[in-house]
Amino acid sequence: MLLGLANRLISWIANGASGSDYTLVEAARLALSTAQKEHLPLAHVATQSGVERAPLWFAKSMLQVIVIGGRLPGTARREALTHDLLGGLTLDSDMCSLRAPGDKRPCFVDLFVIRGEFEKYIRWARTVQ
Repeated sequence: MLLGLANRLISWIANGASGSDYTLVEAARLALSTAQKEHLPLAHVATQSGVERAPLWFAKSMLQVIVIGGRLPGTARREALTHDLLGGLTLDSDMCSLRAPGDKRPCFVDLFVIRGEFEKYIRWARTVQ
């Protein structure tokens, strides 16, 4: 399991260097658009609380399914935010940062999704019934 995670992170970092990534906001909107065009069940689930909140639903879903990236505030280094790093953090409603409950300052900012991870998410979304 650890070897698989290490290989995934190495691949993630290598693919992330290509510059072909999305902000988490863009990825969530694109996931919603794709789900609606393909009539995926997740589009219906995401719009249950209103179409305007559907991208936030997809962003939160992505946090649970794929590895996203972000930066520590005040640094330039982009990091893979694995699921163990995300435990207990809350996504801000603007989908640009993660913070611990009760904290005013975010833990991670400039959240993004590399293209390969986005494609994994869409493949997963197509399997959900």
